[in-house]
Amino acid sequence: RAPYCLRAKKGGDQPTCRFFFPRPLFTDPVVTKEINHKSWLFSPARNQGTLNQCAPAITMGWMANTDIQPPTTLRAVLSYIGKYVSKPEKSSTSYTELQA
Repeated sequence: RAPYCLRAKKGGDQPTCRFFFPRPLFTDPVVTKEINHKSWLFSPARNQGTLNQCAPAITMGWMANTDIQPPTTLRAVLSYIGKYVSKPEKSSTSYTELQA
């Protein structure tokens, strides 16, 4: 069974990762189209092509694997805002109810 990220491009027979791994190596952080030729992506300095982008403070706070990709176009920002504001709010226990 092939990894779920592999996709064959139209007209091509060689499957590639839909998340663009392994990624090119950079000595400095860059915003580039070298990763995905259709859109600008942020890439931190990296010396390992299969390591995902992470922010140590967020990873420590979340205590789980995280993948950080800031939006680099107006369309991406608007899409993110649209998805965020249209998410249904999950009900949670209030702090005073937890104290009881």
